[in-house]
Amino acid sequence: MNSDLEILAEIPIGAAVQIDKIELHTNRVSGTSSAYLLGKVYSKEKQESYSFQYTWGDYHLLYEDKPYWTFELAFWQDEPLTEKYFIDVP
Repeated sequence: MNSDLEILAEIPIGAAVQIDKIELHTNRVSGTSSAYLLGKVYSKEKQESYSFQYTWGDYHLLYEDKPYWTFELAFWQDEPLTEKYFIDVP
């Protein structure tokens, strides 16, 4: 990743991930919606938990009679979800 962000810890594959909350946010101007997952991941090496925010999913709204969500492969999955999900947006 090309970034000037400080690396706090490198979390190995297989580390425990805890999702505490999911929030759906809708932009007032464009009407687009985003899903945010908020949680923690634990580093055994540092014996410390790290909070994270992860944007996940695509809301298909334009030209759809019934808008739906799709979810690409996330960092904790082995396979992506392939279904359409009908989730009410606030």
